Amino acid sequence: RPYEDRRVVREPSVEVQPDWDLVQETSFSDLTKMNHPLADRTPQVLAEHGALRYYNRSFDRITCRTPRPLDKLDAKYTFQNVTTTDDPVIRRLAAAATANVYITSHILALLMSATRSAYPWDIIVQRVGDTLFFDKRDGSIIDYWTVNETAYDPPRDEPKTSQDGNPVAKGPDDAAATAPAAINTFQALAMEATLVNQNFSQAACEQSAAVYNLAQPSPFEPDAGEELPSIGYVYKKWQMTPDIAVVVRTEVDAALSPTEPGGKPLRLVVKTLNEVMDSKQPSNWRARLDAQRGAVLATELKNNAGKLARWTAQAILAEADQMKVGFVSRVHQRKNSAHVVLGTQMSKPKDFAAQINLNVGTMWGVFKYLVDTCYKHVPEKGGKAIIVKDPNAPMLRVYRIPEDAFEDPEAEDEDEEEEDDDEEEE
Repeated sequence: RPYEDRRVVREPSVEVQPDWDLVQETSFSDLTKMNHPLADRTPQVLAEHGALRYYNRSFDRITCRTPRPLDKLDAKYTFQNVTTTDDPVIRRLAAAATANVYITSHILALLMSATRSAYPWDIIVQRVGDTLFFDKRDGSIIDYWTVNETAYDPPRDEPKTSQDGNPVAKGPDDAAATAPAAINTFQALAMEATLVNQNFSQAACEQSAAVYNLAQPSPFEPDAGEELPSIGYVYKKWQMTPDIAVVVRTEVDAALSPTEPGGKPLRLVVKTLNEVMDSKQPSNWRARLDAQRGAVLATELKNNAGKLARWTAQAILAEADQMKVGFVSRVHQRKNSAHVVLGTQMSKPKDFAAQINLNVGTMWGVFKYLVDTCYKHVPEKGGKAIIVKDPNAPMLRVYRIPEDAFEDPEAEDEDEEEEDDDEEEE
C-alpha cells in the first residue's frame, strides 16, 4: 500500500495582524500541569431564566432495531448563542459590580478543556478597569460542534473557506452538498452536527404544553414566527480567589419529571453524537451499538475528545443532574439531510468526567492562568486581548490587540445616532 500523508495543515481561525503584541505563549503540556482547587466549589445562584420542556423517557427505549426518525425542528425554534457582552442579564450584573470576570459556559468550557482541542479557535477578552469580559466573535468556529476532531484521520477542509476560517458549508438541503466528498469535509460535518444537536435537544422533549418554568422568562427574544427552544439559563457566581469573582451564564436543556410525588424535576444537558461512515473510517453503529455500546463510546472518546470534554465541563458548571447523549446516524450515508436516532445513554457529569480523566481542579487552573495573564498584560483603560489556539500545534497564544480590533463600524455609527437622538429629545 502506498504511503499516505495524513498530516493536515489547517488555516488559523483569525489572521494575526502586524499591530498585535504577543504577550504569552503556553504549550498544552504546561496547561495540563495547572491546578486551582476552589476553596468553595458551590457557586451562588444569581438568577434563573427560561423554561424547560420535560424529557421524553421513551427515547431511553430506542434501539437499533427500533430506531426513531429525527424530526427537523431547527426552523421552528430560534437557537441563540449570545456572547457575554450582548447578554442583558450579564450587563445588569456587571453594572452592579457583581464580579470581576464575566463569561458564558460555552466559552468557559472551551478554555477549560483547551488542551483537548485540535482545530483552531479564538476568544476575545475586553478589560474595563478591573473587570474582564470574555467574548466570542460573531460566526465563530466555536458556535459549531466538530466531528472527529481528534481522530487519527480527521476530516479535511473544504477546498475554499472563508477568510476567518469559519464554516462556510452549504446547508444539508443544498443539492451541491449531497456529493459524498462534500458532506464529509470538516465544515460540512460541523454544520451537520450542530443542526443534529439542535434538533435532538428539542425532539427528545415532550411537545406538550407542560413546561418547567424557571424564576424569570428567557432574556432573549425569538425571531419572527419562531419559538424559544427548551433552554434554561442559570447565572452563577464563583469566588475563584479572594480577589476574583467569576459570573458564568450556564445552560441546561431539559427537565426530567420526578419519579416521586412532590419531587423536584431533575435538570439535564442533552447532546448528540452523530455517526459518519466513509471508506477511511468504517463504523456501522447499527450492527454494534446495542451489543457493544462501550466500545462505540470508547471510539467516540478518542475521536471527539474535545467536544465531549466541553459538554462535560458545561454540564458540571451548570450542576446538571444528568447528561443525555443521543447516538444519531444518517438514513443514507451519502445524504446528510435526514437522520435517525439509534439509542441514548445517560451519565452523571462528575462520573463521566472521571471516566474521561477531566479534572475539575485543572479546569479552573487553566482558566485562572488565562485570567491572570489578561490582568497582567491588558491595560485597564480600553484594553483588549485575544486568546488564539494555534491551528497546527498544541499551543495557546495571547495577543494584546488594539481597542478597535473586530469592532463593527456600522454598529458604532448606529450607537452614535441613538446617542444624538437621545440628546435632541432632552
